[in-house]
Amino acid sequence: MNMRTHENTDGRDETVVEFCFDPLYWPMHDCYSTTYPNQSPFHAWRAGFREGVKMCLQRGRRPTLDEFKKQVLRNLDHLTIWHNVGADAEHGEWCIAGARQGTYMTMLTAWDYTLVQDFSALAELWSTVKDSQPRLLSNQLGPELGTQLDLPMAILEAEQSSFFKYHYRSNWHNRGVMTREIDVIRQQEGW
Repeated sequence: MNMRTHENTDGRDETVVEFCFDPLYWPMHDCYSTTYPNQSPFHAWRAGFREGVKMCLQRGRRPTLDEFKKQVLRNLDHLTIWHNVGADAEHGEWCIAGARQGTYMTMLTAWDYTLVQDFSALAELWSTVKDSQPRLLSNQLGPELGTQLDLPMAILEAEQSSFFKYHYRSNWHNRGVMTREIDVIRQQEGW
């Protein structure tokens, strides 16, 4: 109840967009569920768009292009997956298009990135792209994301996406209900 989330923001960068930037938020390492944000093309696009925005931010604020190239390293793997993997899932190409559009609008335009938490604003934005072909939209945004942000752009086809997903987490195992991500990172890096 004391967390300052986007619903209960105090106006700081860390609290205006998403709860995950609040210092009291502890991301946990283990995974006990799976989400399916692809109920419809809109839901898939919105999930991708929101991740494309949030993974660019530095503690809730938009970084400069130079800061982005240095600080996004922790999120680069995840951002790259959102930008390129998913053609095997229903509406997966909409998810890819949304992630690329969110990153593009956050880092390469003057769009107000704090609107990512406004679902009405996202529905309006969706209405501008919903009649597009998601692969075409992705391909239009890919070259600038690659050139301006040095992000790898290579949409995997359905079979390739499925193969990647199968092997990406093949060595994953839960470590304990209360194990935080930072604890695992510290252990791996010998902190």
